[in-house]
Amino acid sequence: MVARLFFAFLLVLVLFGSVLGTFFSGDDFFHFKVANESLSRGIVYTFGFHPFAERSIAFYRPLSREILYGVYYRLFGLNHQPIRVFQFLILFANMTLAYFLIRKIFKDQNLAFLTALFVGISAANIGILYYLAGGIQILMASTFFLLTLILFINNHRTMAYFAFLAAIFSHELAHAAAPLIFLLEAFVLGKPTKSSVIASLPFFATSLAFIYLEFRVIGFSGGEIQYQPSFEVKSVINTLSWYLAWAFGLPEMLIDFVRPGLKLDPHLLKFWGGNFKVSIFANLVSVGNFSFAFFTAPQVHLLPRGFFAGILGSNLFPGEKQSFLFVFCNFNCRAHRSFGFICTNW
Repeated sequence: MVARLFFAFLLVLVLFGSVLGTFFSGDDFFHFKVANESLSRGIVYTFGFHPFAERSIAFYRPLSREILYGVYYRLFGLNHQPIRVFQFLILFANMTLAYFLIRKIFKDQNLAFLTALFVGISAANIGILYYLAGGIQILMASTFFLLTLILFINNHRTMAYFAFLAAIFSHELAHAAAPLIFLLEAFVLGKPTKSSVIASLPFFATSLAFIYLEFRVIGFSGGEIQYQPSFEVKSVINTLSWYLAWAFGLPEMLIDFVRPGLKLDPHLLKFWGGNFKVSIFANLVSVGNFSFAFFTAPQVHLLPRGFFAGILGSNLFPGEKQSFLFVFCNFNCRAHRSFGFICTNW
């Protein structure tokens, strides 16, 4: 297991190693400013909820933003290399945690390794690693998110709850842990519905409380509509469609080149060239393989088993004229179809 994970770590460094030489961007300097101002007012203020008009911040992420950037600046100043190394260490930790989580659930070391591998070399890591300001928050939240699930499955419920709080302190996407805990209790641990509801209730209650405070107290910027929630049917369908496409490996930055009516910006081929065609082909291979596994696999218990299909599409590295294409399909890992989707959309 150690040797296989070490190989996966090396592969990640080969693919994303240029991140280590990437300096801070505009949002990083804003986070340094906000973090230092918050810490100067004390830890209670740092973890408090404050209106957007007060600090111009629309999201509650004190652990991965204020604490991380404030402490880091006091230790290393504007030296970017330590935090870049820290990024990789967190990613490696997430890969390892994913390995243990999947091995615990499915009792399959090969599937666990493939999951860890996909967590590390996913195309989504391009934005997460190069864009430090947002990526480091996702990485830290993922660490505590995975710890929450692992601790919960191993019946360390109190520790799981504190890990859950740390995840929420890092990024609001961690609220997804609450429904997953219910599903783990009901379908993985095989507990009755009533028991599952009781076990997940503290997590749901905490999530609802934090979401309420974030909407009610912090609020959103009136001028930045892209950060405001929208529940229009058209917007919801558009958002879910893009997430589905990204789950199957379509490069995330493609959204910047798609105009209304699904018309492609002519600059797409200028910047991507033939890589665009390769990426689309790889994406179609992923969709085809996953669909085949979904509809043809035999029924076992509540979910069918089948082929695990995954894809990474065309990874375009900033500042370089090269791309890497990885297509992984038809791995017969005896995995549930629902989990196959989770792997491709980690």
